[in-house]
Amino acid sequence: MTVLLLTIGVILIALNIVAIKKEKGSFKYTLDNTENDMQDFQVEIGKLRKEIGETVLDLQKEIEDIKNSLQIIQNSDSHEEGKKEKEVVEDTIKNHSDENYKENIQYNEEENNKENKKEEDNEEENKAVAKGNSVKIEQVGNMIDSGMTIEEISKKLNIGKGEVLLIKELYLK
Repeated sequence: MTVLLLTIGVILIALNIVAIKKEKGSFKYTLDNTENDMQDFQVEIGKLRKEIGETVLDLQKEIEDIKNSLQIIQNSDSHEEGKKEKEVVEDTIKNHSDENYKENIQYNEEENNKENKKEEDNEEENKAVAKGNSVKIEQVGNMIDSGMTIEEISKKLNIGKGEVLLIKELYLK
């Protein structure tokens, strides 16, 4: 009886070890580990790939529609009814192209406005920083000319000694 229980126990342990090994090599295990290890830039790359894929799919659909329309036009050139269909199809193609053109222009204008706004914000920030820096440089220069030590200047302006030394060495010589 004891031997039977030990044999069953060993068999269960062996089966569990085999199951664990299979699980570590499974797709779900690999997917879970990859999702946990992904960094922000990898997620952004995935989103961009998805967006590009969707755009390409839309373009392929439009190309197929245009090909079908052109085939209808070519097949219907010889018939009077076909000429009417041809005009309808050509109008459809023209309207479709105009809509896409307008959407692209609007999108490009929005992107340009965003970029211009960012550039303006950056310019204003740079001007403010430059103005603040020039004020510091003037103050440090005046204090050094008046005979104050680097420690006194750094305490009075609430800036580090290294910054005072840097200003002294780079700008005031």
